[in-house]
Amino acid sequence: METPASAALGISEGLQIIQGRWKLQVLFELFPGEPRRFSELQRSLEGISAKVLTEQLRQLEDDEYRMTPWGHALCPALDSLLSWRREQPSGAP
Repeated sequence: METPASAALGISEGLQIIQGRWKLQVLFELFPGEPRRFSELQRSLEGISAKVLTEQLRQLEDDEYRMTPWGHALCPALDSLLSWRREQPSGAP
């Protein structure tokens, strides 16, 4: 059973995985599930350097990059976060 402290720690650790200027954009490019070549990803992420994209993809070391089942499991959580943000009362930060 989760305690408030362990739940907060788990969420914090999860957020660390996806933090960074480009990480979410890379993930959303990969969510459709089709394998992507490095050059395709770089073209679709306007303004990202090859070095930064390489850093973002460090865990995926193959000729093609695609979302793993574990990565796909993140999609509903991100959708919920987006819905939560869109429902924010006007005037709130």
